[in-house]
Amino acid sequence: MASRTRVDAENLVKLLKSRGYPVYILTPQQAHARDKLYRVQVGPFITRVAADATRDKLEGEGFRPFVVR
Repeated sequence: MASRTRVDAENLVKLLKSRGYPVYILTPQQAHARDKLYRVQVGPFITRVAADATRDKLEGEGFRPFVVR
């Protein structure tokens, strides 16, 4: 997820952490982005298989995740 507000990003992090996901926020500066979006990311994962399995689990929970290389 990307959010314009840090509060919304932090709320999602709290939710995902409560479900056991390894999750963190990237600020626009950390992402080297020209936008003002806070990015919520799950991971990192050692293998693509692990990343895909987590993506599938998140989809089953109603999220729309994607895997970034």
